[in-house]
Amino acid sequence: MAKPTVLVVDDAAYNIDVLMAALGEDYTVRVATDGAAALSSVKKSPPDLILLDVMMPVMDGFEVCRRLKDDPTAWDIPIIFLTARNEDADEAQGLEMGAVDYITKPFSTIVVKARVRNHLELKEHRNHLEELVQQRTADLQRLSGLLAETEEHQLKMISRELHDQIGQNLNAIGLNLTLLKSLPGEPTPAAVISRLDESLAIIKDTSARIRNLMEEIRSPVLDDYGLLAALLHYSDQCSRRSGLKIVTQGKDIRHRPSVPVESACYRIAQEALTNITKHARATEVFITLKKSKKTLVMTIEDNGVGYDEDAISGTMKSWGLITMKERALAVGGRCRVKSRRGIGTSVIVEVPL
Repeated sequence: MAKPTVLVVDDAAYNIDVLMAALGEDYTVRVATDGAAALSSVKKSPPDLILLDVMMPVMDGFEVCRRLKDDPTAWDIPIIFLTARNEDADEAQGLEMGAVDYITKPFSTIVVKARVRNHLELKEHRNHLEELVQQRTADLQRLSGLLAETEEHQLKMISRELHDQIGQNLNAIGLNLTLLKSLPGEPTPAAVISRLDESLAIIKDTSARIRNLMEEIRSPVLDDYGLLAALLHYSDQCSRRSGLKIVTQGKDIRHRPSVPVESACYRIAQEALTNITKHARATEVFITLKKSKKTLVMTIEDNGVGYDEDAISGTMKSWGLITMKERALAVGGRCRVKSRRGIGTSVIVEVPL
């Protein structure tokens, strides 16, 4: 197993010699004698920990620390200041900048070794916890994906049952009632004709409701023609029902996304349009579907009342945004919501292809 690497940054040769002698047996020790060299060394190969002097020419240790904490590839490297500046204000400044410890000179090598060992162990534990979180997140994502697939399968079965059984039964009842109206022989009493007409109207209305329910449950357009066609079809229906002006635009993606991805985006669009019609008091909605590199991007924007971003945690529960975010997460994507009171709300869905 490779030894942890410690970068010693100090412009005093004596301090470097002492630290190399104290740490060299247990760690791989690299040396930099000024701030620029330290930054270059970290960029070339990030160490596991940095022992950093404060008082150096040209670029002091505080500036080196600031630059490292601004670097996304180096911000999490533990930094221990090792300096002759022993004022409380100096120590407070170093810790506020993100250093994990502050040791004043003249230092004890026993203390330095103990502090280095402790902080390397803490870093190892933190890295292990991060790996566990990433693993659990991946497990949850896979589970969410399986649940989403199961849900879509069940909804597809329900939609088929509505079409093949209930829909056909209603059609058969309608045909029978129509035949009763036209039976030969004595004229059918007006009261019976009225009842038959009323029953036929009820059957017609019920059939229409079932067709709408089937569209909500599982869009045959989505299965047959893809996501853009399904969004165009659904937004047209939603516009007719609500009176909203809904503009859907985009290009067909050359290679269709997977079924789970298409289903997740379609469900999110449904939820977003439901939220808009119920809560937003909008007059216009714009839906855009496009491919950006290897990512499918869907945006849904309205010109409604919007809400304050600070209140999003309370708003999410009532507007169903959690469900939208979970659907995106289940297929490895993300769903962001941006809103401004009096301006409107945007839902941005990004899913890898």
